[in-house]
Amino acid sequence: QLDDSLWTQQDSDDGLIPENQSIGDVKVLGLKSQKIQIVKQQAAGLLAPTDWHVVKASEVADYSVPANISAYRADVRAKSNEMEDQINACGTVEDLKVLYTYTEDQNGVVSRPLVEWPEEVV
Repeated sequence: QLDDSLWTQQDSDDGLIPENQSIGDVKVLGLKSQKIQIVKQQAAGLLAPTDWHVVKASEVADYSVPANISAYRADVRAKSNEMEDQINACGTVEDLKVLYTYTEDQNGVVSRPLVEWPEEVV
């Protein structure tokens, strides 16, 4: 299923809703939500190696995050947001599948519609 399935009044009437959930809460994550969770996890993983720069900048008065690190982190967040927008715009499972399908153009360049992550900084 592409979109999330939510708990309904009928589910409540049938006694199916767990105690910690309510009508309108997510019952089953749809494919779009699952893919967005993966994007968020990937973004967090890409940001983690440079997190120490941000922490140090908040603790040490005369330290600032290097410009290339700040730019990289902003780019990761922008790409994550762009991917989420692309995923949310899908109207069918086929649309979602196409985002992840790599193709090769006439010049031999392999790409997919879903944007790619920026190159990691070292």
